[in-house]
Amino acid sequence: PASTVGGDFFDLIELDDNRAGILIADVMGHGARSALVTAILRALVRNHANEVKEPGDFLTEINHHLTEVISRSGQTLFVTAFFIILDTRECKATWAVAGHPAPLRVHRGSGKSPEPLWTEPPHQPALGLIADAQYRSEESPLRPDDLFLLFTDGAVEAENPEGEIFGMKRLAASFDDALDGPMAAMPAKIVCEVTSFQKRQNYDDDVCLVAIEATRAHTES
Repeated sequence: PASTVGGDFFDLIELDDNRAGILIADVMGHGARSALVTAILRALVRNHANEVKEPGDFLTEINHHLTEVISRSGQTLFVTAFFIILDTRECKATWAVAGHPAPLRVHRGSGKSPEPLWTEPPHQPALGLIADAQYRSEESPLRPDDLFLLFTDGAVEAENPEGEIFGMKRLAASFDDALDGPMAAMPAKIVCEVTSFQKRQNYDDDVCLVAIEATRAHTES
């Protein structure tokens, strides 16, 4: 968090034995107000977790309820979000986005650099702005050793004393470099590189990083 409390968060939802949903969200601003909206959003996610079938439908439902709450406050607030479902039975990744930056994806051992899940803006609004917004789901094959890096813009927009931002190229390079180490240490390693780049410990915005790997199944003989 950029201050005592933050507005970035992620959640892992076990849908069944073969599907897991991962949500990352960034509430507008930071501090106490953002933390309050985060708490509301987290409760909405948990209340509707058992209804999850498609990522787009899930974000549509969450947005409907969140917009009602925000409208009663009389303030303008919004939340960018990305929600992905990894299905190991169907071997597919399905996701939906609400105004959030594209996560990075790479296949371990491929020799290729991490790339964003999309390059053209999907034109899906942030949550909390349009009550009847409809979010669509996208899908691609999922293979063992596929890795994803979900993040909020606090990392890529971190500035050094010269006014340069960390940016997507540096984030992708940091992700690539971290592939040789343990997955559990990957987010912390990247955060350390961002901190070193900006040459100070405190951040102007909240930072959240989530690393995900589709591992190969271990079978017993």
